Amino acid sequence: MYSFLIDISYIAAATRSNELTNVIQILSNKYLYLSKPILSIFQVFKITLVSSASFITKEKWIEFIGDYFTRFCYKEMSVEDAKRLLEHISFLCIIEPKLCEVLGKPRVLLNVYIDSAS
Repeated sequence: MYSFLIDISYIAAATRSNELTNVIQILSNKYLYLSKPILSIFQVFKITLVSSASFITKEKWIEFIGDYFTRFCYKEMSVEDAKRLLEHISFLCIIEPKLCEVLGKPRVLLNVYIDSAS
């Protein structure tokens, strides 16, 4: 399933198809949160980043990333996955500083979850 979704993500990015990106997000979330997950959090993370390139303007891309990862951080995950996800999100903020504005809440959510588990 991962190979299929990542390939479709590249198509969404290349064709700038926001509709396809939305369908990909629905499917990847479904397969992540089954009782026996087919996709890992980090596979969905990669699928999301690749398909997000379908947004033509930087503002729409930033908005999509912020909305998606805010919702994503409310999902159940292990502490180790939360730490790793926080590292990835922090790295995205280094690459594109404007993402810091929209990824502030996910970073706080992950930090609170990690701290409460310690």
